[in-house]
Amino acid sequence: MVRQTVMQQWINWLQQAQIMPERLFPAVFALEVLPQEWHAYIENEMAVVRTGIVSGFAVDTLNLMPLLLTELQQATLHIPQKSLSTNVIKPSWSCRLWRLQLK
Repeated sequence: MVRQTVMQQWINWLQQAQIMPERLFPAVFALEVLPQEWHAYIENEMAVVRTGIVSGFAVDTLNLMPLLLTELQQATLHIPQKSLSTNVIKPSWSCRLWRLQLK
């Protein structure tokens, strides 16, 4: 949830740049959505993860991996394989695309 005053500040900044927004929507919905894939955008200390057509979450990067593993394990009842793509490579992570197959 974002306070009305914060959204108004965003609108003011956009208008100062001569951008007139018609709508504001959560960042998670700017990410691609594909069946059986999760997409994450990571910037600074925050990550936004899209998990479905109308689902996703935001989390600080410190808690991203534990939360992803928990979410993926819970999803195995319905979807046996998920892949997650991100926009960055963290030093402790070995690849841009993770394919996690959970049983």
